[in-house]
Amino acid sequence: MNAAILFLIDISESCGYTIEQQIQLFNSIKPLFQAKPLVICLSKIDLQPYKDLKAPEKKAIEELAKQSNAYLIQMSNETKDGIDDVKTKACDILLDHRLTQKAKDPKKAEAILNRLHIAQPMKRDNMSRLPNVPDTVVKGVKK
Repeated sequence: MNAAILFLIDISESCGYTIEQQIQLFNSIKPLFQAKPLVICLSKIDLQPYKDLKAPEKKAIEELAKQSNAYLIQMSNETKDGIDDVKTKACDILLDHRLTQKAKDPKKAEAILNRLHIAQPMKRDNMSRLPNVPDTVVKGVKK
């Protein structure tokens, strides 16, 4: 099965684990995603900017990415910074990985590229549209 692996590291350590412990977890499960494209997401940059991390922690994270041949991307779920970068990079590296796997047969690679289309929603007017949750869904959640 083709998949891109996203491993999140909480650099604010507000998850209850130190960066060192999170790196140890990564190393303990690394064999599970051998030969898969990998993105290491540095999350919660709104609480702890990456540039403000201590030098040993930065070095450990960068060394982890280098050893694992992984991309490092900073993100924040709270402010949405970097979320699109993570999605785009994961899709791009997965596509590259799949094409590399299929490279022996150029017709298959071209067929894959011809089937892909990434749609980007475009704003059609200046109206603000709030989320609408149907009553049946709200009632179902309450049950």
